[in-house]
Amino acid sequence: MERSIHVNRLRRAFSLTELLVVIAIVSVLIALLVVAIQKVQATSRSVGCQSNQRQIALACVAYATDHAGRLVSPRTDKPDTGAAGSGFDPGGGCPRLYWPTAAGGIANGPESYHCWVMMVPGGVVNEPGAVYYNGGPSGDTRQETEYAITRGRLWPYLGVLSAYRSPLDKQDRLRSYSLNAFVGVQVPDDWIASSPVAQWQADLGEGDCGSFNTTAMARVQKPAMTLCSIVESKQQGLYSNFGGWIIDPTQARWYDWPALWDGLIVTHSNVDGSSTAYEMQDPALVETMRTIPPNTDLTEPGGVHADWLYFRNRLLPGNIANAIPGAP
Repeated sequence: MERSIHVNRLRRAFSLTELLVVIAIVSVLIALLVVAIQKVQATSRSVGCQSNQRQIALACVAYATDHAGRLVSPRTDKPDTGAAGSGFDPGGGCPRLYWPTAAGGIANGPESYHCWVMMVPGGVVNEPGAVYYNGGPSGDTRQETEYAITRGRLWPYLGVLSAYRSPLDKQDRLRSYSLNAFVGVQVPDDWIASSPVAQWQADLGEGDCGSFNTTAMARVQKPAMTLCSIVESKQQGLYSNFGGWIIDPTQARWYDWPALWDGLIVTHSNVDGSSTAYEMQDPALVETMRTIPPNTDLTEPGGVHADWLYFRNRLLPGNIANAIPGAP
């Protein structure tokens, strides 16, 4: 009887093989759980980024509603200029906007220019409350500050610094987003005659730049398809993105490029207040964008240029014809 009891007890015990199998199964389940949690966290950050940009787009709409249809400027400072009231006219088109210039500096220029965010130059000492984010000016003195963001025209509509920074942003800075340089301007990014704008006029058939003028919401013909904000990165560390986000509408040339913090996904918003997550189609282009030096233009070699076409056709659809007729 005692022997029988002993045998039954042995039969109920785990063998070493069974124990190892159980441990392996548990390890696999834990690994799958960790991957799932990481995906959920990444998705949450991506959704948060889209939410921020949707808030920015809706703030642009609200600003236009409160200002007789006029949109904010995508610039972060006033354009370089000579005397007050000066302008330019490359080949009979694209007149410059006028903006007042404050005595002794730029203090009132960006305010008059409806900048959505306003840089505070490092050399300016008459900016009350300005505390430089990186401890002081170095290199490019246009370090962006909290004070500069709160002076931007969209601050009353956004009201929190977190709305300006993507949860996906790996750079230690205040702002992750830029606005489309083709919306809220009379000339894209207000570039002067030394820029390719004159060539764009000829290539796009815009003799007087009339289709480029988007200072008012009513001049944006397809708000649901027109880029409003986008994540931008130039590997500039603490530096923020200056001016609007701009690419060449006539060839596959990137003056700016989207931030690629979430694999191949780029988040952006549209002028109608919607937000989108776009997946880049060219991994080789993505790798180039991740390694390109700051402040460097990028011209793609021959090919289909699917990613350039996607963003190009969202710069100002309806006002500027699609690069490929019938493309979405």
